[in-house]
Amino acid sequence: MVVRRHGDGGGGGNSMALWGMMVMVVALWGVGTNAEDHPIPKFIETLAGSYSLTVEMSNVIENETYYVEEVHERRLYHDMLSDTQAVKVQKNGSFLTHHFFPEKNEFVEENENGCHSAGEQEGDHFWGWYDIDPAHGSKNFGPSSILRLASYEDAVYESGADDVAGVYVETWQVSLAEGDIVIHYRYSLPTWETPEAGWFSEGGGSLPIEFEVVFADGSLVHKYYVVKFLPWAEGHHLLEPGRGKSCEAMVGVETDAKVPSIPWHFSMSEEIVIEPEIDGVSIGVQHVDKIRMTYASKLSLVALLVTPPITSGHPQSYAIKVIHDFNTGVQYEMYSEFGNCSMGFIPANGFDTHYGGFLGTSGVMMSPNEMFHLDNDYAFVGDGFSRGISGDRWTSTRIDDIPDPMEGGIQTLPKAVLEYDFSQGEEMTPSGDRIRSDLPYRGDLYGYNRSDDHQVVGMLTTNFYDFTVINLVSESEFSVEACYEKRSDDWSFLDVFFPADHGLEA
Repeated sequence: MVVRRHGDGGGGGNSMALWGMMVMVVALWGVGTNAEDHPIPKFIETLAGSYSLTVEMSNVIENETYYVEEVHERRLYHDMLSDTQAVKVQKNGSFLTHHFFPEKNEFVEENENGCHSAGEQEGDHFWGWYDIDPAHGSKNFGPSSILRLASYEDAVYESGADDVAGVYVETWQVSLAEGDIVIHYRYSLPTWETPEAGWFSEGGGSLPIEFEVVFADGSLVHKYYVVKFLPWAEGHHLLEPGRGKSCEAMVGVETDAKVPSIPWHFSMSEEIVIEPEIDGVSIGVQHVDKIRMTYASKLSLVALLVTPPITSGHPQSYAIKVIHDFNTGVQYEMYSEFGNCSMGFIPANGFDTHYGGFLGTSGVMMSPNEMFHLDNDYAFVGDGFSRGISGDRWTSTRIDDIPDPMEGGIQTLPKAVLEYDFSQGEEMTPSGDRIRSDLPYRGDLYGYNRSDDHQVVGMLTTNFYDFTVINLVSESEFSVEACYEKRSDDWSFLDVFFPADHGLEA
């Protein structure tokens, strides 16, 4: 037996003796044992559910080291099963993320520059990562495929006298392909305390510390050192499509989910935050606007209560009521401060308008989904959390679709990203009824540089309040009576006097 010395200090005789005794106990652990006495720890339930696995992988033959983060999520989103997996491989400052959808057996690859569909990617990966053997459970991709093999193949107990990075381990061996491939699994001793052990319902207190794949002909040696292993999807951001990479409609935590629709007739209040702070980043000077809106698509009417920002050049700094009547193409502006009204054409580049193509025309009213830019090019990325509300988050990269506010809305942003948070579950109405709610309560817009489509140059957040579906229309919502009332200052007066001769007698 060899006693490992850590340091060579003097005066440590007693401590060195104790250290030697501890190593002896560890060595004796494996004496006179067999595979039946010490079965390999199994994590069947963990690897069949949601988990996170981070490893440092070394390709010994090629002198390469990779950092690999794997996240697998299996859960229900509104009665829909989400079975998605992401494996991020980092090397030399670059990365490649494999998004895998086991139910569809499809891959999407993401790197610094964008995303693309990789189809069924058999063979184009490291040995053992892609496991489609039904005897091992559902399809799986990543280093965890090698780890779960230990639960389905015959494992021979080797020893309990080793240590890996200072952790004392037991070692098992699995032979495949008639001995041409050997996998060594090293698990922490059950008596070795680890921070994560209490979170697992299986494994008997042992956790994987290292596993190694060796080809008998010497052509391949892969070592996996386990950095982190958790029984839940910790790095959920890996499952989400990279912002601004046009991964939408290709990748999402639930590929069959459909983005919610906006009702035909609704009312809401908006709090528009220009240059907000998102994820700890703020780009410019912050400004807040507030708007009240009623939108009735079937009636072709829109009503707004808005205070124009000073930067708009509008002469008034108080609230005005604006009504767009797409039946006639007329825009009404009513100034409650003075009670007067002005009329003109609905702006060709209005937020709610399909431009008719000629100056002075009003175009056609957008449907609610068109106004919110909602279509099939969104990816469902899971839970969003804002203002204390848990919701469903959807994201989409928009190319030449969003009007550029810096250009007066006449030009579109060459690239932008829209993210919406929709409420989930039930909502209590003022009458006390509980209704299913899937209305937006927040939207984030990211604008990108015209000369560098990887650089975000502007952000805007819209908080939606009191978003309500309207079934009964009130004429007061769209009343333009103020524009047709006759007031005293609209009239001219002519006074006619008849002089009287008080000297006349009747």
